Amino acid sequence: MNAPAGLYDAFMAPLERSTLRSIRRSLVGAARGAVLELGAGTGANIPFYRSSSAEKLVLSDWVDRRQTLLRRASAEKLPFPVEAFQVDAQKLPFADAHFDTIVSTLLFCSVSCVQCSFREIRRVLRPDGTLLFLEHVRPPARSMATITDMLTPLWRRISGGCHLNRDTIGALRQAGFLLNLEEPAAGVFRWGRASPGYGST
Repeated sequence: MNAPAGLYDAFMAPLERSTLRSIRRSLVGAARGAVLELGAGTGANIPFYRSSSAEKLVLSDWVDRRQTLLRRASAEKLPFPVEAFQVDAQKLPFADAHFDTIVSTLLFCSVSCVQCSFREIRRVLRPDGTLLFLEHVRPPARSMATITDMLTPLWRRISGGCHLNRDTIGALRQAGFLLNLEEPAAGVFRWGRASPGYGST
């Protein structure tokens, strides 16, 4: 959702407390080596890098939130270098095979070309690298899926392009990623690890 940082954090606070915070802690804690976070937003994941094996962290968002992200990282006193960039996930300004880990939480619902983003992620990930992701997806129940299909056109207009009914898991598989999903799913949220899967499409 493309909203001011304070408004977005207030809107998300109940969901963060009830569901997302524990998922973020588990997911982000698995980051290792050179790490790129795409769609870092207001920095909700930053505190959880302390328990990771990260050696360097690059925070990025398509909106220019560099100063906000660096201030939050500084406040957390992370024990490794941190940089921040304004980037488009569909066209990453990084060298091939540059990162050990890419972290993405609640991003791909609003990217206009999902497959473009996944191609870029595969490009900048090392062959043995990992994408750690948390996404909300089209509900599996037919009745709820139909409702989200109906709501999505309006929701996209008021939320900055968020698709309630995007099949991100299917799109990851289509892009050639090998998935290790955490179970059970938490409602419409799915999360886990994906590897580039070179030679295994």
